[in-house]
Amino acid sequence: MTSIVSMFNASATGIKVVVNNGTQFTIFAASPSLNWYPVSAAKQPAFSGSVPRQGVFGYGDNQCAITPASGGSTNTLTINIPQTINPNDAVQLYLFYQDDSHVTWVLLDNGRAVNGSLNLSGASPSA
Repeated sequence: MTSIVSMFNASATGIKVVVNNGTQFTIFAASPSLNWYPVSAAKQPAFSGSVPRQGVFGYGDNQCAITPASGGSTNTLTINIPQTINPNDAVQLYLFYQDDSHVTWVLLDNGRAVNGSLNLSGASPSA
């Protein structure tokens, strides 16, 4: 069974993405004119429901290379997809590009956070 992983860019920088050494694609930046809504990729990568393959997410560790669309260093993230996710579920991956050294992510399964690298410890809420 093959479905998709809906990928979203929630940052103000457009990004180029490569999933498991597949074909590169771009996800445009979120912006104030769009009320900072995350922007989705025009073509979403597949989710195999088995092992990761070139350009296709699978269970376990997946390599996701993120580069700013304007150029810069590439960050390679390891996105672990747990086997508790059903391939028929709605799987979403939110990416947050801050700079060449900081890219965080959150993986959702039917709207429930199941994995990620988001760490808000020490963050102060804005008034």
